[in-house]
Amino acid sequence: MFLVTTLSWVTISGFASLPLILGAPQLSFTNAVFESVSAITTTGSTILVGIENLSDGLKLWRGLMQWLGGVGIIVMGIAILPLLKVGGMRLFHTESSDWSDKVMPRTGGIAKATLSIYCFFTVTAILAYWWGGMAILDAVVHAMTSVATGGFANSDASFGAYADSPHLLWMASFFMLGGALPFVLYIRFLRGSRSALWRDQQVRGLLMLLFCVIAGLTLWRIASGTDAFEALTHTTFNVISVVTTTGYASDDYSTWGRLPLSHFSI
Repeated sequence: MFLVTTLSWVTISGFASLPLILGAPQLSFTNAVFESVSAITTTGSTILVGIENLSDGLKLWRGLMQWLGGVGIIVMGIAILPLLKVGGMRLFHTESSDWSDKVMPRTGGIAKATLSIYCFFTVTAILAYWWGGMAILDAVVHAMTSVATGGFANSDASFGAYADSPHLLWMASFFMLGGALPFVLYIRFLRGSRSALWRDQQVRGLLMLLFCVIAGLTLWRIASGTDAFEALTHTTFNVISVVTTTGYASDDYSTWGRLPLSHFSI
């Protein structure tokens, strides 16, 4: 299972680099592979400069790679491997940090439910971003990378291109957090356990951490002379982005002072 997991990421990342190699001649082979590996693993690091000048197809491909890497590949593995007489849940456990007990009797049911929730979040994010004023391509790409907690954007400024649209920052904060929570708990919630999310220790710990850090840094910024709503909006967005390892940025938080910089570094 460890071998299958590792080889699947290597193989998929290699094939995923082909559109970048063929569609962006300014990229070397090494840089194209780096970009695809970063996308498929939802790391979010990029070597691209002038992302705004990429073709629409490549922008969409970057977002799609992160979306597939977020959960889609593992869901396909859970669904397909049992047909090959290989335990899909074993692959899930070797790749995922979610070691929750099975909530459905068959792995195929888990795969279908997980993919359905993932797609629901994605479509909802697309519609929300589009309604909030994003161009349709930007809405699609940012929705895929928000839910996948990958962080690829269609601009060198990352989400800072929408820094003057606080409603988009709040929407993105919600979808980043939603994509970071264990999907098994969503399945339990939909199957009747209405308190499944709050009863989970890791969810409570995450929410408490976010609340404390956001409250502290917001007060710090207000004391430094920043408008209260602006401070709360950008602090919430950037803290959630960092904690969920999404990697979006709406502002240069290195200019916020020593206390915020030390927290983000940790």
